[in-house]
Amino acid sequence: MTSKIKEQDATYEEDEFFTENMWSSDTFRDYLMKKEGTDIYTEKIKPMIKKITLWSISSAQDMIENRKGSVELYGMDLMLDENYNVW
Repeated sequence: MTSKIKEQDATYEEDEFFTENMWSSDTFRDYLMKKEGTDIYTEKIKPMIKKITLWSISSAQDMIENRKGSVELYGMDLMLDENYNVW
């Protein structure tokens, strides 16, 4: 969770739970569970992250060369809107 989101969230409380600028997915899930009262991360956000990641990798799979003895690591930046849709 970025500091910008922390500024906009009126329910944000400064304590040991919110001490980092970058949260693990478990910490973010717990925060959303507390805020929304439902496991929106597991039910909606995580499945969309998986779908978007699969779509992105699939769209470029023909351009990725298979090099014996090498490993490629890819990262993605995703955003959530106010309805927890992943973009």
